[in-house]
Amino acid sequence: MNVKTMRAIRQLGNLDQIEFAEKVGVSKSLLQKIETGNALLTKRTASKIMYAFRLTEKDIKELADMIEHLKEK
Repeated sequence: MNVKTMRAIRQLGNLDQIEFAEKVGVSKSLLQKIETGNALLTKRTASKIMYAFRLTEKDIKELADMIEHLKEK
C-alpha cells in the first residue's frame, strides 16, 4: 500500500482525517504526517488500515492499479 492508496481509501469512505485515524487506530497527527510525506506509511499502519476496512492484498492492488489507470487519462 502507498500513500495515494491510503488516501483513496479514506476519501472513498467519505472520512475526514480524524474519523479515519480513529477507525484505523492511529493518531490524527501520524495520519497527517503520512499524507504530507513527513512520516512513512509502515507495514504495521497499512495492516491496521486493511484490517479496519476488511481489505485484502488483492483489494489494495486493484485499487492501486485503478488509481494509476485514472492518472494516465
